Amino acid sequence: MKNVTMEKELKARYDHAQSFYGKAKIIVADDAVYLRSYQTIVCSIDKDGHFRRHWGKYSNTTMRHINEFLKQYGINEGGKKYWESLEVVGF
Repeated sequence: MKNVTMEKELKARYDHAQSFYGKAKIIVADDAVYLRSYQTIVCSIDKDGHFRRHWGKYSNTTMRHINEFLKQYGINEGGKKYWESLEVVGF
């Protein structure tokens, strides 16, 4: 993660919840946009639009955060099967 320029709460626009209550954050950096769920960076979208998985685990709540993040950035993927098909990469 290079030069963080902004951090903001992930708002629930597509999810049925009214809010994620500050548990999910979007971090904008020079190299990518990252999603932090609870205190873990779980994924990112780089400047070329490539989605990257950084967290090797799965939880229902974090998957809801990830699905929301994907939809807000125009990526029509998501769900457990998609998540588990991705390679875990460092950042």
